[in-house]
Amino acid sequence: MDVSYHRPSSRLLRELAAGAGGIPAMRVLDDIQASRHLLLVRAVAEQARSSGDRGTAERVRRAYRMLADLDAAHPVEVRRVLRHPAVGAWAARTIRDARRGGSSGAMEQLSTVAAAATIRAGGDATVTVPARGTTVMLPSLGAAVLNRPAMSPTVRVAGGRAVVEAPGTRVEVPADARTDAPGWLGLRRVTVSSAGLSLDVLIDDLDPYRLPAGALRDRLPGSELRRWAEDLAAAWHRLVGRHREVAEEASVAVRVVTPLADPGTGRISASSREVHGAIGFSRTSDACALALALAHETQHIKLAALVEAVPMIRPGHDRLYYAPWRNDPRPVYGMLQGTYAHLGVAAFWRRERGWTPGDMHAHTEFERWRTAALWACDSLLRGDGLTSAGVDFVHGMADTLRLWAREPVPAQAMRSASRKAARHRACWARRNGRPHPGAGVVSPARAAR
Repeated sequence: MDVSYHRPSSRLLRELAAGAGGIPAMRVLDDIQASRHLLLVRAVAEQARSSGDRGTAERVRRAYRMLADLDAAHPVEVRRVLRHPAVGAWAARTIRDARRGGSSGAMEQLSTVAAAATIRAGGDATVTVPARGTTVMLPSLGAAVLNRPAMSPTVRVAGGRAVVEAPGTRVEVPADARTDAPGWLGLRRVTVSSAGLSLDVLIDDLDPYRLPAGALRDRLPGSELRRWAEDLAAAWHRLVGRHREVAEEASVAVRVVTPLADPGTGRISASSREVHGAIGFSRTSDACALALALAHETQHIKLAALVEAVPMIRPGHDRLYYAPWRNDPRPVYGMLQGTYAHLGVAAFWRRERGWTPGDMHAHTEFERWRTAALWACDSLLRGDGLTSAGVDFVHGMADTLRLWAREPVPAQAMRSASRKAARHRACWARRNGRPHPGAGVVSPARAAR
């Protein structure tokens, strides 16, 4: 399977640094991550060869060969499976664990990727796949539930129709794999539209690799899924109506939504560098809050893809930073990600206050996060943890934020934002020690106290 190599243009980098980019930028970034997934899958196959387990090595070799042959004949269908967020997360975690001396068993999940690709391509094959307890997960499609645990279930595919078999179990995968059937749980799809723009996502409440952290929800009952879809539709209407360019970016960036349990902390969303194209959020009927979460997580998705092609962090940099939106000291990559996300947050509230000039909350949030993000840019530039490309990117963010800093904000909002920022900094200092006044950094030893 051929891998493309990517070098984003200077113009694209400037647009992204300003927080923008639009659909063309998102397609470039999505292609970068698609190449990353191909490299990760190839690395799993190479790691299996050197694992010392001949059985695993042979099964992984066959799965990779099957994928390569399918890709030559049906590239669109195969790449659709390989781009699935959980596939990248599985591959990255498997390689990392194997290099640390962990079990080689997870490598054999490549067989489930090959089986899913065969189904999507309408092919014919018989594939032995691993099970996790009583579950066989076929990435991007759904899960077969066995009557009892099995060592080596089989997926038989003929003309794109599949059957999962194990001793005492036979599960037919329905023609529309998104639907449930006896023994089968499909990854259901939700599509929401407004003003001619749609967000089309899989609701992943099944895959064990769907999000590496967070309080993951188990399978949503149908009635609850409908409420999630209603909440998402309301948020999408808000995002399209008031933040059209962000909605356009999200329509490309976000392909999977993972339901999270309510953490009780006010934070409703999450994403991960390993799971490109997926976000998690807990249910909320607050359309503005969920629209903001979509904008925030889209920023994270953009930067996570970009740094795969444009290294921005100096290797070995171990300083930790005070971030005005976190309670813990952040490494330089986390600080950069948070700063870029809050550039997007400030932009969101900047547009919101244009729609409702009398909304003091919007004014306050704009003032707080434009100031915090600009402070964080300065902290990053003083911290010596960025490559030259990273420095240029942060300067681009700072230029935009300095323009916004000239925009007037009501005095009441200025005072409220200042009080909130001061309270956060004081609480952080009590917990972690006071950051260096010039660079906003704290040594790892001090942060560990």
